[in-house]
Amino acid sequence: SVGVSAPASSLALDETVPRNATLQAAVLSLLVAFVVSLFIVWRTRKAFARVQEVALRVAQGDFSVRLPELRRATPREFVDLASVLEQTIRRLEVGEAQNRTLLEQLQEVNARQAPLAAVWSQIYDSVELLDPEGRIQYVNPAHEALLDVVAEEVQGPPTFRIYLLLH
Repeated sequence: SVGVSAPASSLALDETVPRNATLQAAVLSLLVAFVVSLFIVWRTRKAFARVQEVALRVAQGDFSVRLPELRRATPREFVDLASVLEQTIRRLEVGEAQNRTLLEQLQEVNARQAPLAAVWSQIYDSVELLDPEGRIQYVNPAHEALLDVVAEEVQGPPTFRIYLLLH
């Protein structure tokens, strides 16, 4: 057996050194954890702000925006959100292009039909144009005057009408 003797004052001093070292290590660990968590929050907010900015521009109709490249350290949720946003932007671009094309076609058809509509409106006889289902699509002013109706009132679903016209 081995025995060691030391004065009591040196033993008390030796106990406080490890306690202080442990306390310093704990405080340093908490400080490092706090700084790391602040960094993570900052990076997350920055990534969210980029995605939010793109979403706002898309909401304003700017489909030319592109999401900035997200870094490897970007949280997976934001990467997924950015991917969904990119897909949505592409679909909106396609839809907008299709709408532009359809609008141009409609304007062309309206331009070609304008002279015909002018002719129908100048005819003195009552004219009622129906679609294949029997819905009234157009009535000319003579028809409105003859039946004392407004075009918007008679246009629409098919109805059963009997006209008694006396000459």
